[in-house]
Amino acid sequence: MFNKIQNPETGNWVNVNGPVGRRVLQNYSRQFGGMAGMANDELQNMSSDDIKLNLEKARKQLTIETKEATAAAMKAKTEAKDVNAVTIKITQLEKALEAAQKREAKIKAEAEAKKKAAAEAEAKKKAAAEAKIKALNRFNSLHEQVRKCYDNSGTMEAKRRINASLEIFVNNHTGCKKKTNISPPKPY
Repeated sequence: MFNKIQNPETGNWVNVNGPVGRRVLQNYSRQFGGMAGMANDELQNMSSDDIKLNLEKARKQLTIETKEATAAAMKAKTEAKDVNAVTIKITQLEKALEAAQKREAKIKAEAEAKKKAAAEAEAKKKAAAEAKIKALNRFNSLHEQVRKCYDNSGTMEAKRRINASLEIFVNNHTGCKKKTNISPPKPY
């Protein structure tokens, strides 16, 4: 029997058991009316057992190819499901990564804000400490002047002016608006 047949569409020789070869045979079979279309001498040369044998082989081949096609379709369907599952997982991971990056950026921004606030607070503390030191130095200087004035001053009016100046200084530098009773330094 023949293993090859010429495809009339392309002119190529194809295997009669392959999908293209079977299609070509089916087309010839339709055009010539199946087995009746075969040349009489070919029919006469084939016994009914040969025809049955060929028919059984064709059925077996068709069953095998159907099973293979079904298996391939199932495999493709499974692979498509796997691809869809992987695609969904990738999308979920991308969303999770984006959310994590946003959280990280937020945490960094908060950390920077805290760092900046801490630096500003430290600078304010430093400035306040320097202002206190400056005020304390000024107070000590005034205190020394008051002591000298008390030592050198004999009138009560001069002592009142010194106390008033000292009170104004204390009010301005301590934020205290109450009248203070700072006793003058005692002479040594």
